[in-house]
Amino acid sequence: MFYANRISLLFLCILLFITLTSCKTKTERKNQMSKQEDVQKSDWLNHVNKITSSKPSGTFQAKDKHDKPVILEWIKTDLISPEYATAMKSAWPIACPTYTQVEMQFLRAHPEVVGSDTFFKPFEPLFKAGVKNVDWALIEEKMQEVLKSIFLWDSSTCNDEMKKTLTNSTHIFVTVKDKATKELLGFISFLVIPEYADGDVKCIAFAVKTEAQNRGLGKLLMSSILNIIPDLKRIFLCTRITNNTAQNACHNWGFVKDLNPVVEEHNYTFNINHWLFMEYKATKADILQKTANSLLNIK
Repeated sequence: MFYANRISLLFLCILLFITLTSCKTKTERKNQMSKQEDVQKSDWLNHVNKITSSKPSGTFQAKDKHDKPVILEWIKTDLISPEYATAMKSAWPIACPTYTQVEMQFLRAHPEVVGSDTFFKPFEPLFKAGVKNVDWALIEEKMQEVLKSIFLWDSSTCNDEMKKTLTNSTHIFVTVKDKATKELLGFISFLVIPEYADGDVKCIAFAVKTEAQNRGLGKLLMSSILNIIPDLKRIFLCTRITNNTAQNACHNWGFVKDLNPVVEEHNYTFNINHWLFMEYKATKADILQKTANSLLNIK
């Protein structure tokens, strides 16, 4: 079961995009350096927007490991657009069991996060009687409820400042479907915001339908971004430390542990004891490039 970097979606409304502007420094020198860095990073976002502006969507044809034809469809959007909401709604039936299983696995292994981690605050009443007395069936129901509110969030509740911030990003949403039946088999989403370094793209959500796993669909989805943004330098993500399946899959595709991860992002600090950070550098690996080359652009 694939699962990659739920955190960007997880804190979408309350943490991740609260502010994309740099904090003011105390000295003129630091302020100048900050401005120069912002310009460089914004240039990358502008470049991504430029190469996708003339073609904000597309379709690839490919084959899975068993030589069965599939179709990959992608759209460029932003995080408060109707297109994004529609895309996430279509992905929810696949995301729900995937993300629920991963979070339940993590919570069972680390129940101490309840009471100390923002995401797990809704679970505190269910832990009042102690871990030994937890009704895990109720926990799972609550988990699905919380995740659903994140995936299917209502952008109309955002104020104007928040909306401006959220639209200052580029989001690439990719799905994979059975060519014959048009059944949705999986999805992946990528993000570029002004702060990201030149060439960086972040994978923020990723899941493949349980019945469709072990067909190489995850690899097809992950490699698709290299055809959409061919000059990217790095794909980065993070996943729960207990999610060995995702970690092994990414490792097989050429991802390695990110030794210098960004653990503080937009007022949220990632607990390095709970997350594994991984990166794919296009200059040091070629597995995804080879897969991307097998995708036939048909639109």
